[in-house]
Amino acid sequence: MKLNVIAATAMSTEPFKNFDFDGILGLGLDGLSQTSQFNFLHVLGGSVQDQGSSIKSTFAVFLADNDREKSEITLGGWADDHLEEDLSWAPVEDPDMGHWMIKIKSIRVNDELLDFCKNDCKAAVDTGTSLLAVPTKAFPELYELLRHPTPLEGHCEGAGPLLHFEFEEFSVTLGPHEYAQAHPLKRKSKPRFANPSKNTTTRSDLFCRPMLMSLDMPEPLGPKLFILGEPVLRKYYTVYDAHQKRVGFGRAKHSGASKPSRQLPGPPSAARDWPEPSSMFGAFKKRKSMI
Repeated sequence: MKLNVIAATAMSTEPFKNFDFDGILGLGLDGLSQTSQFNFLHVLGGSVQDQGSSIKSTFAVFLADNDREKSEITLGGWADDHLEEDLSWAPVEDPDMGHWMIKIKSIRVNDELLDFCKNDCKAAVDTGTSLLAVPTKAFPELYELLRHPTPLEGHCEGAGPLLHFEFEEFSVTLGPHEYAQAHPLKRKSKPRFANPSKNTTTRSDLFCRPMLMSLDMPEPLGPKLFILGEPVLRKYYTVYDAHQKRVGFGRAKHSGASKPSRQLPGPPSAARDWPEPSSMFGAFKKRKSMI
């Protein structure tokens, strides 16, 4: 199989900022590729056809949730053994633009609707974004709705607000384990009660901080564009169908091994920093595609 590849001999601290490129593997839709020779699915299909066979213009992404699993990209279809449920499909919005982008019907935190979205928001599914990316105007409201007290154990894996992305036929739901991390609570004054009562169920030095990043995109992608990154892709197995121009979501089946701990066992000084947020959309106007 022959591919057109650009190799880097050196990288700056922001390697995607100053030049155009066609994505990590060129797995965007045709509209983003400079030429068909830089579209991975096109090249793969042509190579297989030359050998007298065929392959679907489809790929799927599974992100490991613990150290006993391995993340996986499946080409030509998807792996049912990674699914807890049947796939639900959403059509790609404006497929000629080339992005795996779908229409959001509404966004809710528990039963409260996000005012920012009134049937005209969009979501791009992006394997290169480590957090949830939110338009700046929606950020304050969503952040305040999602922030909540940290349990005594010092993690954010228990009860808390549920974040629902509602599409035309189904919803994607994230809990505190997916979207939040325990973070030191900054106080301008000392707590009123130095010693917590026996009935206290939450920490006074930590809170569950929503791990969101703000990102504004100009039209026609923005301004109401959300980026569904790692928090969604780890919980949901996603399938990208370039032939029928649709994206499938199904609850991912994980091994059941212990999940990577987000617990902060000691006082705030022992807190571990969350990985720096990164995004394939960070220098979007200078780039051509994403996975």
